[in-house]
Amino acid sequence: MHRIENSSFSEELNGVRGIAVLLVLLVHFNTMSFGWVGVQIFFVLSGYFISKALYLAKSKSNSLSDYIFLFYFKRAFRILPAYISYVILFILFSLYFRRMESVVQLSIPLITFTTNLFSVNNVKVDFTGVGHFWTLSLEEQFYIFWPFIIYYFDKKRFCYFLFLLIILSPIFRFFYFDYNYLITRNAILSGGSVNVFPLSHLDAFACGSLVFLIDIVKTYLDKYIVILCLIGISVLFILVASISLVYNFHPNGFRISYLLTLGFPPLLLDNYGYVWGYSFLNLIFGLLVYLILKCPEVFRLLKSHILSFTGKISYSLYIYHVPVIIFTDYLAGMEIFTNKLIHLLINFLLAYILAYLSFKFIESKFILLREKYMLKFHQKLN
Repeated sequence: MHRIENSSFSEELNGVRGIAVLLVLLVHFNTMSFGWVGVQIFFVLSGYFISKALYLAKSKSNSLSDYIFLFYFKRAFRILPAYISYVILFILFSLYFRRMESVVQLSIPLITFTTNLFSVNNVKVDFTGVGHFWTLSLEEQFYIFWPFIIYYFDKKRFCYFLFLLIILSPIFRFFYFDYNYLITRNAILSGGSVNVFPLSHLDAFACGSLVFLIDIVKTYLDKYIVILCLIGISVLFILVASISLVYNFHPNGFRISYLLTLGFPPLLLDNYGYVWGYSFLNLIFGLLVYLILKCPEVFRLLKSHILSFTGKISYSLYIYHVPVIIFTDYLAGMEIFTNKLIHLLINFLLAYILAYLSFKFIESKFILLREKYMLKFHQKLN
């Protein structure tokens, strides 16, 4: 049996997390349409880290109850403090601006982590301020069943299961889009429903988990092989992106806005992109994560101070960048915000300040508290 390292932290993957959240911020700051793929990177990384954490919990637990408690206890201390703090602030500001109806409508999905499911074809509810929680809700839903799969499946069956998910997920997206289109007759709503539905992204989590299974086998890739693989990935991506851009060339002229999607626009509505596009990106990101783990020295830039810091506060940065957008849009009439570059820089500055405060005074405090309780729990097990 291959030993699983106790620490799941990787400076290089922390840098990847930083890049992912920066991409999300860029698309939400209306700067780079391709930035939505940061969410796919997060899903692939989650598949890797959560599977690793679950196998580690399994190796340290004497029973199913210990295993489940160990996993959910750690996740609760990691996810809930910043989330609950934000939700409380959201409720207070909603009451101040007399948006009581929104608070009532959103209370159940916010409490149950079902914002994504609640938003499917729901155009009557105002999700301002909490719409970005669809990704967090989707991940929490993933946590419901994944621990049991890893606990009861051996590595061979788990590997077969992952390949099955990678094959079935695009098939599900194809039929689920058609099902929604029959109801709504609206391609954007149907594409949005596919995007936020948990079963649509099982292949992303599966790709990350598969990387973990392969990474257990401690092999080393020569840096020149990794560089050749990176060149191959780049060529493949450019080829697919170019084909996508050509097929969607606007008949009335060139669209610079579409160029900024790099051939992968949000919702992937063109040429059945919602079927194959997600799969393509998930496999590409999964392969990149694998190469980073196998030859980290090629990716030294991922350990830069800015990416390291951004990766560390990425969770709070993702949560708190949305109110920054609301605030600066509210002040958009001021002269300082007429310059798009200045507007962008102010958005980043405020988002980083809020995220750092959240990390320092909320996240880090509860992480330390979690480690204290985990030490007592392990002593009890031993």
